Amino acid sequence: MEYKNYYLQIQKGSFRKYIWSKVITAFISAVIVMVLGTSIFCLMAHFKMPLLSPDNDMLEYLADGDYLSQLITPETIFWYLIADAAMTGLMAGIFSVFAMWLSLFVKNQMFTVMVPIVGFYFFVNYFTRIFGENDYFKLNVIYISNGKIFEKSFSCFCYALFVAVAIAAITGKLIYSKMQNAIWGDRNVGSK
Repeated sequence: MEYKNYYLQIQKGSFRKYIWSKVITAFISAVIVMVLGTSIFCLMAHFKMPLLSPDNDMLEYLADGDYLSQLITPETIFWYLIADAAMTGLMAGIFSVFAMWLSLFVKNQMFTVMVPIVGFYFFVNYFTRIFGENDYFKLNVIYISNGKIFEKSFSCFCYALFVAVAIAAITGKLIYSKMQNAIWGDRNVGSK
């Protein structure tokens, strides 16, 4: 909104499509950055040392309670790290879309960049105090690999994906409403 670049894009297309393309791009970009960054780091580290030693005493401890425990072996540890990065990327997607929404209210760019970090700190430290001990709503339990809500890994992943998409969709609707009010005021622009 700072340079009014959206005017030309909205004139050539749909306002709704413009907003949702930005929301989806922000969300997917966060996931891709986490997965690619982890992949590149793991590949570079693997050239210098093994990612997991077979005689590691911590293997059982790491696998205990982890929803991806079947991937914690020296042969499959790379895929474990990628799957973990994908889950963390889903959480990063939530916070990136939330930061996008907040940037419509707060013009300080540094504050907007810090929102994901502060948001994660808030959820981890204060969510239990506010909403009680319900693991189904704790982002750190859902998206950190050692959190195990369901017995099956696929169920954990599907639930995490559902929560991420639901939160991103709700935040996307808030972004749409705020942009609609900022551009056209209180008039209804559902047909635009």
